[in-house]
Amino acid sequence: MGPYADELVRTRKVKWINVSEKTTDFKKYAQEEGYTLFEQEFREEHLLLETWLKPELISDITSKIITNLKGKFKLVLAVRNSWPQNPLQRAPYLDSETQAILRELSVSEERIKQKRWSEIEKMFNKLTKYNLQPHPSYLRVMEEDLPLPIQYRGGGEQELLFLLRFLTEEGEIFGIEEPELHTHPQLARQIFDLFKKFSKEKQIFVTTHSTIFIDKADVGSTWIVKKKGKETTITRVKGSEDLRVLLFELGIRPSDIFFSNAIIFVEGETERVVFPIWADKIGVNLRTPEVSIIPTWGKNRGKYYLNVWIDASKAAGIPYFMIFDKEAEGDKEVKKFINEKILIPNENLFILKKGSIEDYYHEEKLIDVIKSEYEIEFTKEEKEKILQPPRAEKIKSLLKEKKKYTRDWKVRIGKKVAESMSSEEIDEEIKRIIERLRAKLQLAE
Repeated sequence: MGPYADELVRTRKVKWINVSEKTTDFKKYAQEEGYTLFEQEFREEHLLLETWLKPELISDITSKIITNLKGKFKLVLAVRNSWPQNPLQRAPYLDSETQAILRELSVSEERIKQKRWSEIEKMFNKLTKYNLQPHPSYLRVMEEDLPLPIQYRGGGEQELLFLLRFLTEEGEIFGIEEPELHTHPQLARQIFDLFKKFSKEKQIFVTTHSTIFIDKADVGSTWIVKKKGKETTITRVKGSEDLRVLLFELGIRPSDIFFSNAIIFVEGETERVVFPIWADKIGVNLRTPEVSIIPTWGKNRGKYYLNVWIDASKAAGIPYFMIFDKEAEGDKEVKKFINEKILIPNENLFILKKGSIEDYYHEEKLIDVIKSEYEIEFTKEEKEKILQPPRAEKIKSLLKEKKKYTRDWKVRIGKKVAESMSSEEIDEEIKRIIERLRAKLQLAE
């Protein structure tokens, strides 16, 4: 085996088969099954061109793939309607060919066409709550007792009909460009569910710029296509199983990763809320869509899963940064990536020197916010105790002691304190981090 083979198995790029129940002599078993044994550790270079993988063989494989795909792949283009001759007359989004095909299906005497029309009609009626009806010369939709020709309906309904025409056709592989066109968010989500239904029988490739489609998709089935210079690159998120679990556990949307210009990973929700407010105060935009700030909850869970976040960021082809509490200095994961020069202090990794974010709040503003938010009066000793770092546990203990504790206390206090602070009251270390991010990302004020 070896570390490279172990990684291929862990990421499910190769299949692991345990034959211990079939034999006690592995070498004999492998030879009987027709395998050739190589008595050496498996390394990455073994996946590169070997003597058996010659250009002629690659050409033969490619030719056979193309032959087998002929007639089985159907492309549904994004350009689905043209500019009308008369701009004052509403033109249908549904092209004339699709309308003719659907009208023919709706009045056909052939059983196979009747069944296909029935399937289209049922799905359209279910998703739109309106009734699709045939007409001798056009398609119409009944809204209560008012029949309207399809071109006078919303673009989303016409888009749905267009997609249903193709999805109900015979075929094994479909490529669909930007199915979110003309649809409102709810219908886009329903169309995605429709694709999942049909994907049990067909292979469907979807290209999209829609956050709705990305957020509902299986991360492991999502590929990122980017233009780099004159080349187009296609990458898949590594560690997709781990990423899928993390996104679910933390309530993070995949679009936060795939559609951002940069990602800043922080400790928790408080940092996600507070840092953009502080950045606003000094004229730096750390908000979406420029930047996504994602809580890792590493300290709370005892693991940051840095390898997963870093792989996801690299796959998306966007810069990433990490801002962690002082405790992260002793974390094994953090040390590992620093030693490997993947995380570089003060470049893409910032560790707060004082402790946690609560230790950077302006003293008077912190006391004022706790007083007003929780209606607490402090003794001199209590005030002094709270202001001594590390503050987080002391604030939590005080709130519990005064029976004012709420689970959202960190975010609630942090947001109010950050909003009340002036730019001059923001700690110099925080300013340097934000300014460093501005320089790295060339963020506009």
